[in-house]
Amino acid sequence: MPVTRAAGFLFVNIFGSLTGPVFYGILSDRIGRRQAFVAFLICQAINAAIYMFVPLSPTIILILGYFLGAFQGGLASGLVPSFSELYPTELRANGSSFCASVGRGVASIVPGMVGILSVQLTLPVAMGCAPSHPTSSASSPRCCCATRQVSTCARSIARARRRQCRLSARQI
Repeated sequence: MPVTRAAGFLFVNIFGSLTGPVFYGILSDRIGRRQAFVAFLICQAINAAIYMFVPLSPTIILILGYFLGAFQGGLASGLVPSFSELYPTELRANGSSFCASVGRGVASIVPGMVGILSVQLTLPVAMGCAPSHPTSSASSPRCCCATRQVSTCARSIARARRRQCRLSARQI
């Protein structure tokens, strides 16, 4: 792909990441932060799955690129307020900062690893969202599907919220 064409795709993605937080804010005001966060996670998982598993024309990739950036920008803007609700007041800054920093550190390795693996494997397999062997089942431990990641995240948020409620009840 020529640099000029790649720059156009990147521009659309960056424009999406500028508008995504605005849409996230509007949605979170209407339905709540947690529901908006889960909705954006689900939409991002669907968008990523379409990118990986459906043959797309350049026009559709361009359109989906906007939504990829918008959902990612919205999730990034909603992460800090959502994390701060998971911890008691005295641990709030340390807990959310630690999780965000470790998450960024681990996530910084992923793009390079996907690039290295995609030389030998298909993109869905390199990203860990498809079985690496045709006879592997979707429930095998080697398959880390986006829907499984979303449900795990939602369960973790719910567990942390219940734990916080129990801690608050003990203080009363």
